Amino acid sequence: MKWTETLVRRPALVTVIYMILFLFGSYSYSKLPIDLLPDMEVPVVTVVTAYPGASALDVEDKLSKPLEDSLGAIANLKEIASTSRENLSMVTLVFNSSADVNIAANDVRQNLEGLKRSLPSDAESPQVLKFDIGQMPIVTFAITTRGDDVRLLKNEVEDALINPLRRVPGVGSVMLSNSPDKVVRIDVHQDRLLAHGLTMSELAGLIQANNMNIPAGDLTIEDLRFSVRMTGEQKSIDALRNLPLMKSPLGDGMILLKDLADIQLDLADETELAYVNGNTTMLGYIRKTSDANVLDVAKVSNDIFETAKKRLPAGTEIQVMESGAVFIEGTINNLTNTALTGGALVSLIVFLFLRRIGPTLIIASAIPLSIIVTFLAVYGLGFTLNSVTLIALSLSVGMVVDNGVVALENISRKIDEGMDRFQAAYE
Repeated sequence: MKWTETLVRRPALVTVIYMILFLFGSYSYSKLPIDLLPDMEVPVVTVVTAYPGASALDVEDKLSKPLEDSLGAIANLKEIASTSRENLSMVTLVFNSSADVNIAANDVRQNLEGLKRSLPSDAESPQVLKFDIGQMPIVTFAITTRGDDVRLLKNEVEDALINPLRRVPGVGSVMLSNSPDKVVRIDVHQDRLLAHGLTMSELAGLIQANNMNIPAGDLTIEDLRFSVRMTGEQKSIDALRNLPLMKSPLGDGMILLKDLADIQLDLADETELAYVNGNTTMLGYIRKTSDANVLDVAKVSNDIFETAKKRLPAGTEIQVMESGAVFIEGTINNLTNTALTGGALVSLIVFLFLRRIGPTLIIASAIPLSIIVTFLAVYGLGFTLNSVTLIALSLSVGMVVDNGVVALENISRKIDEGMDRFQAAYE
């Protein structure tokens, strides 16, 4: 092969080619998106339907079975299974590996449109969900505080932490769990209500009528026109407590809301619970965009955590529970250590057997050069640097060393037999 002989007899050309590949490989490595797992689509679609107040048997008869019968005829379907629980039906559809999961999900939605009329009227609309590895959280963090319930700090956490995280480049979404909204609870005293001749519905109407803003028309002064509004909406708990409802039938004074009920700011009814080390906590989940670098997003997120601690009330702690960056950094460090250790040991063994500096340097340079050039191919093919590609690189280091040692030993043997070094390398 002419090109092989040309490369063998022109080492300067080979050196220049390797330098160019090394430069492009280094540039590709700096631009490679780093992720925990490769971007792949799992051909699984789940249909979730809520049926409030229904037993597991009712859910199975009225939701799961009709859904299975209807969805079982979809193209490329490999397997279908359902789970029926109180208030909830889950139908899982597994498609062939060659199926496009987006097309499959659209087929499921179209099938459900024709089935909705036959489903129970009090059942909620079926939700079609796709399993997307890219939507898994890359950082999970917990927010706790000493003493008070941390959930009462939801607004402060939103301003100091959640909103800054959402503005970070590469962050797709930030979700909070176990963070119920604040609500105003009005606990009415029935005896006081009856004493004033009121019912619960009348009290609700009085509160609504006396706690609202009312448009009062327009006011025109020469060429200027103003909108007039009568403000009656209360802005604080104390103002709501002192809200006048009606003139007292027992005297000359006004009946205030606090005369009939206890008013306090509280949390909405709990639908989930989360604890860290026995303390009530709010859990946060950070998801990245498809083209974002996990390490960069995690680093900026950690900086925001430290800044948010200073803005939140004293005693508030933000703890990272899980981070994809930790695993990726460990894998990269392991690959680096493997390459360095393997290169050093192989170079030492080659030098002990061949007693030549040149072949030793060739083996020592083969490992980093081959890995760097691989980054160019990974970047060019549009892949990401993830746990799978890093493990593959770790395994391939051994193959590179084996092939290099075998080829180099062959060349050295032919040179010892008296063959010209260029001819030995060529053969």
